[in-house]
Amino acid sequence: MQIKPEDRQKKLNMNYSDGSDNEQDNEDNQETELTPEQQRMQEILNKKGQQIILALMDQLSTRNKGDLEVALNSHTILMEFTENDQCFNLLIAPEALTRLITVVCQGLNNPQLRYAMNLLTTIINEFSSTEKEISDERRISIQEMFGKYFIDICYNCIIVLLQQHPDEASYLNTTHTEVRKVGYTRLRAMELLKSLFLVVSKMGQKGKELVTPLLRSKIIDAMLHMIKTYPFCSLSHSQCIQIF
Repeated sequence: MQIKPEDRQKKLNMNYSDGSDNEQDNEDNQETELTPEQQRMQEILNKKGQQIILALMDQLSTRNKGDLEVALNSHTILMEFTENDQCFNLLIAPEALTRLITVVCQGLNNPQLRYAMNLLTTIINEFSSTEKEISDERRISIQEMFGKYFIDICYNCIIVLLQQHPDEASYLNTTHTEVRKVGYTRLRAMELLKSLFLVVSKMGQKGKELVTPLLRSKIIDAMLHMIKTYPFCSLSHSQCIQIF
């Protein structure tokens, strides 16, 4: 039986190997190293992905002139992005996060406000999760961004809770008493407040300084208003207790 030259070389390599994983690691590094052209292509793809996310967020803003189907489709796609690590990194990019916060702060002038609030709440909850692979430097920069817009988002949520909505509705319960409906937008505002305070509580002394006595009193007034105005809504009461 004749041994081929390449087989003989493989055997020699095995005999002279030091038994470590360095050789395999070197091969893996060579395989994962991108060429300049591949790096440029990756930058282009990331830029296109960012443009897609911004376009979807615009469909949750006042730029969407009442097309509910487009808003629901955009909301569904963006919510699925939060479950993918690569897409989630695009969602928490400074430009995308600033755009979403701006949309949330448009108030009741935005018919799609409930979907934008739900998306921001989900991003905050996912960001707070330890399972997400986010560098410490990135986490600090995102926390600083939330701290920058914390007051604006909180007061916007308070206005949503206290202000009368265009689609206010009521119903008659079994005792023939007229009961006002809370509405999804108010519930989303309370969920967003709860998530914001959870993030702020993890920021230490800087987080405590963000919650001023005036803001705290306004939030307490809003929670008491929700409990008194909607006495039959257990979801609203549960959110109020957690925020307190």
